[in-house]
Amino acid sequence: MVSDKVKKAGLEFEVPTGWELECLGSLSGIQQGLSKGKIYKNVNTVFHPYLRVANVKDGYFDLSEIKEIEIPTSDLERYSILENDILITEGGDPDKLGRGCIWEGQISKPVFQNHVFRIRASNSKLNPWYLFNYLQSHKAKTYFLNSAKQTTGIASINSSQVKETPILLPPLVEQKKIAEILGAIDQVIQTFEKLIAQKELRKKWLMQNLLNGKKRLKGFSGEWREFQLLDLFNRVTRKNEERNSNVVTISAQRGFVKQKDFFKKNIASEILDNYFLV
Repeated sequence: MVSDKVKKAGLEFEVPTGWELECLGSLSGIQQGLSKGKIYKNVNTVFHPYLRVANVKDGYFDLSEIKEIEIPTSDLERYSILENDILITEGGDPDKLGRGCIWEGQISKPVFQNHVFRIRASNSKLNPWYLFNYLQSHKAKTYFLNSAKQTTGIASINSSQVKETPILLPPLVEQKKIAEILGAIDQVIQTFEKLIAQKELRKKWLMQNLLNGKKRLKGFSGEWREFQLLDLFNRVTRKNEERNSNVVTISAQRGFVKQKDFFKKNIASEILDNYFLV
């Protein structure tokens, strides 16, 4: 049963009975990070690991390269990232606006740059893992997009807009259960992704070895022969041949590939008079 309907930032929220609609700023502390290249005088500073936009992906952190930034020792606590803090990006491609993830203590207390927001639950009514999943939802992404400033394909949000983000808030026990279920599904997805990645590596290894004769299949031992392409195919042209989905391009790495797959679109002209039919 729905108890109320609320319109906010161009969105309509149906608030179920027993739930609340709160602004993110009333549930958490929101902090923007450090500016790079700032010059400090007459203060004690250290070089400390920090997270950049490049490290904050949609649902995970890329920690393959961690850089350091100069920071006053007195500011370390203010800008530190603690376990269960959520980081989201200030801007980027519209479909990736507000991308982020929840920190699990992979590195001890790194700091973060100014194009990243740190969200730290400060209200006993809020489960951080529920909040993390909510901020990845279509509703939250749509709010960010509706609120963002957009120029030349880049969208950005400010701290005031982040603080005003509407959050549908069930009771704490229900939040925890929702977060557990979604976390379990994430684990299943990650397991399948690892299996798929292993299969893809296996296929690449087989392709590299089977297609150049380094590894032979059982029962096959004859020598391989090398041909020119035109030894195997006839090349003809046809007038007024209309474009179709079978136009291919030749890639040094991938061989014959459909143009739509290689370029992500059809680039052939409407009439294929200057193309070869193989």
